[in-house]
Amino acid sequence: MDSIVSRFGAKNVILIILPTKYDDNLIVSKESKKRKEQDLRIFIESLNNNVLVKDLRDCPLDKSHFF
Repeated sequence: MDSIVSRFGAKNVILIILPTKYDDNLIVSKESKKRKEQDLRIFIESLNNNVLVKDLRDCPLDKSHFF
């Protein structure tokens, strides 16, 4: 991510977080989901503050929308 930001400039970078079938509580354990959330938070906090982050995981997709 740092090299992308360096190359294009932070104001020209958007991080879009899309939902996956693993975001469903039935597929992964709560501990695993909590760990992934912590890792994502650390990653986002490490980004340049000018990088726009869009988290779309709360969109109304369900398991039938994934392969």
